[in-house]
Amino acid sequence: MPTTIQITTDNYDGQTAVITYYPDTGGTINLGSQVLPYNYVTDYYYGTYSLYFPAFDTTCTLIIQNQTPTPTSTITPTPTITPTLTPTPTQTSSKQYYVYKLCNSNPPQYVVQTQQGLTGTPGKVIRKVTDNSCWEFLYQTTNPNPFPPGTSVIDWDGDYLSPTLGIIFDNCTDCLSYVEPILTQTPTPTKTITPTPSITPTKTITPTPTKTTTPTPTQTPTSTSSTPVLFSYCPNNVLTPTTPYYWKGLTTTPDGTVYGCTLNGLVRQYPIGGPWSSVSVPTTIDAAIAGDSLGNVYAARFNEGLYIKLFGNSYFQSFISSLGFKPWTGLFVDQFDTLWALDTTGSIFTKAVSTTTFVYHGPSIAAARDITVAPNGDVYVCRPDSMLKQTGGVGPFVALPTNPGYWTSVSAAPNGDIICVGEKQAPYDGGIWVIYSGTNTFVKLSCDSDSDWESVHAIAGGKFYAGQGISDGQVHIFG
Repeated sequence: MPTTIQITTDNYDGQTAVITYYPDTGGTINLGSQVLPYNYVTDYYYGTYSLYFPAFDTTCTLIIQNQTPTPTSTITPTPTITPTLTPTPTQTSSKQYYVYKLCNSNPPQYVVQTQQGLTGTPGKVIRKVTDNSCWEFLYQTTNPNPFPPGTSVIDWDGDYLSPTLGIIFDNCTDCLSYVEPILTQTPTPTKTITPTPSITPTKTITPTPTKTTTPTPTQTPTSTSSTPVLFSYCPNNVLTPTTPYYWKGLTTTPDGTVYGCTLNGLVRQYPIGGPWSSVSVPTTIDAAIAGDSLGNVYAARFNEGLYIKLFGNSYFQSFISSLGFKPWTGLFVDQFDTLWALDTTGSIFTKAVSTTTFVYHGPSIAAARDITVAPNGDVYVCRPDSMLKQTGGVGPFVALPTNPGYWTSVSAAPNGDIICVGEKQAPYDGGIWVIYSGTNTFVKLSCDSDSDWESVHAIAGGKFYAGQGISDGQVHIFG
């Protein structure tokens, strides 16, 4: 038979409270935001009631013990809620905690974190993009342990729910049913492909239109349009020397930190000014690494698996995608924050930044090692005996002429130059070469230290990082 529980107080009648009911039989029932007095009609009412008053940042607890049932149909447990209702002035300086509940979780799962997520409005819902989970904001409190023992709670220093989709939903149903209309982003580079390859040679790639004024005595002769030196990418310096590693992949994040993965499965980081240090990884990461503009870093294994270090975190965790576990060999994040992934069979997949769904892009390329995408949408894939180009990201991959390198890695610079690195393997010269934007010609870098290079990552300003093999084992910065 239903029973009416009236919750009322001497101190807070007329105020709004976020009420959560924990039956003594287990589970959690969110009663939402209610104005006191509040009548709760239920068949079972024993357990703990948590009342959070946002206006006063105060949490009160009402406990109804399971004793011999009384024949009354209305219970007014007002005296038991009055303790700890008087807010103290010092509460405003206490550390704040933000409580979120995972939508449709059974048993319920909560996050108590020290940073407010995308929303701080009770009842509103946000979506975490790394696993597409939806979380409802419950309340803000100064109590770091607002739940009874045995409740499934993630205690988090920072924002566990970042990055989010950027949308605040009214309820869990809207969040869980939302379909992102952005998977068509992958072909958007084709918008910039209207100038065909036959046109680009006439542009001479020198981005300064006042070519004839030559205000400085630069070594950019207008007669050598096949090698229009925009950046020399020199000099060549070693970052703070470290224990030699075989560097399989390099990337950077917006704060300037360099990340590298090694053949023996480590991930190392180098903030501006150094020094090198290790990053926590759940397993060996020995294939590739790539960072996006949000500060997230993806990393991959040869055997299987894709991993992510979310911005603000100090460790990598599994990235569960639509492809499940695959063996990878190359990763690259383009200007749209689309992740391009090359598996060990040479198949290419793409993933937009706010989804876990990969889309198949292109044909399998035997012996492919690495992948990059130029700002104009051209896709480059390197393999030991050739450098392949897909113009505008559509159509077939075509090998560039006069291949000089035994290629191990390739990276597109923000200005469209393509940096290629390789090993010294007869009959190939190896070393470091540049394909200047708008050309298909390889130009040997003058300050190449003639090493076996295993990885490369280009950045803005005519600079790039290159990693050596185990014999030298250092990371260099060029430019």
